[in-house]
Amino acid sequence: MKKLRIVQIGCFEYVHAFHIARGAAELGDLFEIIAFVEEDENRRKPFIDSGLFNGVPFLPLEQALELKPDAVFVETREEDLVKYATLALERGFPVHVDKPGGEDHEEFCRMCDLAKQKNLPLSVGYMYRYNPSVLKIKELVKQGKLGELLSVDAHMGACYTDKKMRIRIADFKGGMTFYLGCHLIDLVTYFLGFPDKVIPLNGKSGAMDVDCVDTGFVAFEYKKATSFIRTSAIEVNAGGRRQLTVSGTDGTVSVLPLERPCGNGFDECVYKIALDKSTPYKDNSTTYTSNPYKRYEGLLRAFYSAIVDKTPLEYTPDYEKRLHETVLKACGIE
Repeated sequence: MKKLRIVQIGCFEYVHAFHIARGAAELGDLFEIIAFVEEDENRRKPFIDSGLFNGVPFLPLEQALELKPDAVFVETREEDLVKYATLALERGFPVHVDKPGGEDHEEFCRMCDLAKQKNLPLSVGYMYRYNPSVLKIKELVKQGKLGELLSVDAHMGACYTDKKMRIRIADFKGGMTFYLGCHLIDLVTYFLGFPDKVIPLNGKSGAMDVDCVDTGFVAFEYKKATSFIRTSAIEVNAGGRRQLTVSGTDGTVSVLPLERPCGNGFDECVYKIALDKSTPYKDNSTTYTSNPYKRYEGLLRAFYSAIVDKTPLEYTPDYEKRLHETVLKACGIE
């Protein structure tokens, strides 16, 4: 089995830099990280302290790319993601880049068009795409078990007590809708397509005297459907109630929680499937708990297959462009 040699650009603490590198290390038969690019000593520290990357050097960008890796991971600040992903694509490297890709839509589109022109895999780090409950819903939709879809509603939040984190969120016009809500918008648009209208109702609590958009609520209007996403930076137990509901004319699937730690770095998800319409005021759903899984394994395996086996990624550059446009609209950025 071919092992892909990876250069990772960026070890930024507010993205999934460590998690994606650890995920690759745990798939050691598929990936080998051969160099990191990160000038900030503080950002290097978690990678060094983990012991997972002993012997992997931190190199200047050009020196790292001269190693001719098989692919590049880009895990910098959101503002720089597209710049470095584009540079890697220009050099001919397949790219995995963290989400959502900055606030400049034209720049994002150029990156996607370049990947398409060069026929290079471009993977964007939306972590719920390979969640077991999401995969199950995809299967039910494909089989027609849910009928015509009517709504996709999703919650994803956190309770940040670190003022530095709130200051970081303030860097984005859309705040939490940009930072976390993008994951939920990806789910809405995957199942329902792109909306006719996006209605942002994002707000600010003023907590800790930081002027940031820390509560997000966005509605999506379709010809025959409506949906919403909600996110927060100040909600107690927000992590415990990250959830997704997909409802159609013939059935509903409710996932709560979307992820639940179950030990040794594994998660599980709990979901209910209801396909019986005979008793409208009774909960006649069946509850399932997924097998334990690693959050980034499916994403990384799909990226590997796209490079080695030439299996096309399910999420195309054209989809990524329209998703990015929808995320910006949800943030109030036209």
